[in-house]
Amino acid sequence: MPRSELLRVLAQIHNHPWVVTSDWLNEIAVRVDEAGKVDLDAVAAKLGRPLENTGNSVEVRNGVAVLGITGPLFRRANILTEISGASSIQVLATDFQTALDSSQVRSILLDVDSPGGQIDGVQEFADQIREGSKKKPVTAYVGTMAASAGYWLAAAAPHIVAAESSLLGSIGVVASIRDNRAAQERQGVKQYEIVSSKSPLKRVDPATDDGRAQILKVVDALAEIFIGKVAALRGVSTETVESDFGQGSLMIAADALRAGMADEIGSFEPLVARLAAASSPRAVSVSVKENLMANEPTAPAPPAAPPPAAPPEPVVAALPPAPPPAPPARVPVITGEDLRAPERARIAAILNAPEATGREALARVLALETSMSPEEAKKILAASPAAAPAAPADPLAARMASIQNPTVGTRGPEEDTEASEAARILAFIPKDRRHSAA
Repeated sequence: MPRSELLRVLAQIHNHPWVVTSDWLNEIAVRVDEAGKVDLDAVAAKLGRPLENTGNSVEVRNGVAVLGITGPLFRRANILTEISGASSIQVLATDFQTALDSSQVRSILLDVDSPGGQIDGVQEFADQIREGSKKKPVTAYVGTMAASAGYWLAAAAPHIVAAESSLLGSIGVVASIRDNRAAQERQGVKQYEIVSSKSPLKRVDPATDDGRAQILKVVDALAEIFIGKVAALRGVSTETVESDFGQGSLMIAADALRAGMADEIGSFEPLVARLAAASSPRAVSVSVKENLMANEPTAPAPPAAPPPAAPPEPVVAALPPAPPPAPPARVPVITGEDLRAPERARIAAILNAPEATGREALARVLALETSMSPEEAKKILAASPAAAPAAPADPLAARMASIQNPTVGTRGPEEDTEASEAARILAFIPKDRRHSAA
């Protein structure tokens, strides 16, 4: 790699904010240092590819475009991203738009396995993903890790499915600043920077408290943007993201699901099959074809041609009778009930599991709205708090509720006269105690 290119990459690492896990930021710096010892132009020639990455990160399976978002994320592609397993935001955005415009693609699946990366370009690509989901269904799958910028892109999909052992989160911004002044001083190198008096904050010193405070202001401002975007994409408040989404740490899939960072726990292959089946036009095409055939007028059959004259029957020698044909092979018939039976058994196993007691609502969601196995569902149910038992019924309240209230008011439209009023009063007096007025 030319020295100018290496210095440019190092400047990107140490002078720009990152949304990436700390261990991967150190790993990226190590890989760049190692790349400085390698002739990357020779590597590019050996690979047989141009220096600029042209994409090829999309795989189409039964109408589902699988876009791999893997490794550290850089804004632009170069040979370093090619050989280190990193991804380019620029290439990913181009490939996503290609899948969105392709007539062969009916659904898009973001296969995310990334520790994060540069903050440059992430917000724009996330906005492109959410806007594209209005045109075609977009789902994110996290098989191993969706951290920092990786989770930002996953959250842009309206639906997130995570593997049971995957990690999500690390929401925050970090700035890495290398101070090599002591090493330069030992080598006899002195560097002077004269900053204009009108711009005292143009060159802050991270070795001082004031310098670190100035850098922290920028990092905090970027973190507010990050948190606000994640909150809007997931439909929660910024306070929820700050308190429940890990506070910068990574969360195991089950905890992320409970916090609202993911929507489902599942596996990759069943998810691809489900997306392909959900977006398949086969049933619609067959239905339309059958309707067209049913409504098409039937043309009258042409008159039958007279049969040709039979040729004279040749005289042949008698042949032995042919052996009877073999019976056709029996083809097993698979009915819809055969296909539905395993799914019914899976749903019943989740709903009737002992772990579902006191967690019936969650059990119904896991059984009816996800494709996870009973074993996976039982683990989530066991880790979830059970509902408090209902208070025992009050026997006095039940008895009081069974007694009807007395009817108040007149019994009917009676005549309002003195005689009728007297009759109503006498109705309450026994006959032996009544006497007429003198």
